Amino acid sequence: MSSQMLVPPQPEITPREFDDTIHTSLVNGGMPEWLAKILASRLDKAIDANLLYSNELADIEDPSNIPDMDIAVKRIVEAIKNEEKIVLVCDHDMDGTGSAAVLWEALTCYFNVGEALIRVVTSHRLTEGYGITEPVAQRIIELKPSLVISADKGSSDELRIKKIKESGIDVIVTDHHEIGFDGPPESAFAVVNPIRADSSYDKHVCGAGVAFLTMAKVRTALIRTGVRQNISSLTSLLDYVAVATIADCVSMKPIKASINRTFVKRGLQLINNKSRPCWEVFCSDIEGPIDAETIGFKLAPAIAAAGRLDWAEVGFKFLIAKSKSEASKHWQVLQDENSLRKDIEKNLRDKAIPEACKKHGQSIVLFFEDGHSGVHGITASRLVEAFGKPAAIFSPKGVGVKNSTHSDEIKFASGSFRGIPGFNVKEALSYVANKNPGLLLGFGGHVGAAGW
Repeated sequence: MSSQMLVPPQPEITPREFDDTIHTSLVNGGMPEWLAKILASRLDKAIDANLLYSNELADIEDPSNIPDMDIAVKRIVEAIKNEEKIVLVCDHDMDGTGSAAVLWEALTCYFNVGEALIRVVTSHRLTEGYGITEPVAQRIIELKPSLVISADKGSSDELRIKKIKESGIDVIVTDHHEIGFDGPPESAFAVVNPIRADSSYDKHVCGAGVAFLTMAKVRTALIRTGVRQNISSLTSLLDYVAVATIADCVSMKPIKASINRTFVKRGLQLINNKSRPCWEVFCSDIEGPIDAETIGFKLAPAIAAAGRLDWAEVGFKFLIAKSKSEASKHWQVLQDENSLRKDIEKNLRDKAIPEACKKHGQSIVLFFEDGHSGVHGITASRLVEAFGKPAAIFSPKGVGVKNSTHSDEIKFASGSFRGIPGFNVKEALSYVANKNPGLLLGFGGHVGAAGW
């Protein structure tokens, strides 16, 4: 088969189905005709037009309704009161980086916890993988905290959480990823995750959103118990939540995810008001107002690029920078990393598309000896777009690491998975792990994406 023939199938474009009943109901409810037409082909049922425009935080459901929230809050308040050493362990993508910023700023700037008492630990995507992996757990143990708070990870990491617990450290998981067949990690002190089977809370909140809701309840408890007084509202942290919400592609439908709409609306206002040095720098690079598209295609890829190719700390430092000059320095690094990421991604995509054309099953699974796990997920998404099938890309774990000298010693494969509507990636991996103990060393994710 010649390389000229190895091209993806032509996409079939099907117009969205238009619902006259929904359209009529929306127009009769006072919605503009143009907006009613758009929504009538996207909604399952008519909605109150006010849901589109409302962004009142008072309308958000009490986060105490998330299982384990009150348990987690009580333990965090105790740690603050007793000046315990706390480790924040967060994922390396935009949601994880935004989560880290939410937790750090809440603790240091609002709750007056000394910076010396807090350490942020992010995993190295290429060498350590997703979640609380063995090397991440070991680094946490060596730091000797008494409390660990995770964000955007931890729901599938029972074995490592157990190891941390056995070292005398409490672990509070805040997360939004799917939970495995065995349920929430039983060794965790608390697992604050709205997607838990025993939760009736909005299941579309991203990792940074869960972290924010947790810190909001901590603020209330600190004031109520007299541990702290006169703590300002945490609403100014919604800029971090907004960029994480947009970048993680969680639902924004008004019926299903009104919380996310509120977070994004409030957060975009803060960003356009240049409420932080990082937004001063970012806005100076962008013409016109900052919107969800700007965040999704300009900011999020740049911040995530650092975590894709190396350590994710520079993105975190950019977000919490205290001066414009400091933010500018970090932004330039992020821009350089993103340019390199684009080149690496293009090279892998150019190899993946022809190989995918040779696959004729219901899914696409590819392995590249010279791949790069930092861009596996992006490339797998491109395959899904091109072929309409679930896709996974693997390479030897650690390939692509800067200044790597041990590639010959690599024994494990690292992969990223992307799904299609109707196929739950995380459940599929949980099923494989359950049926084949020991095959998967670790994994994490949600309905549409997963990996290790």
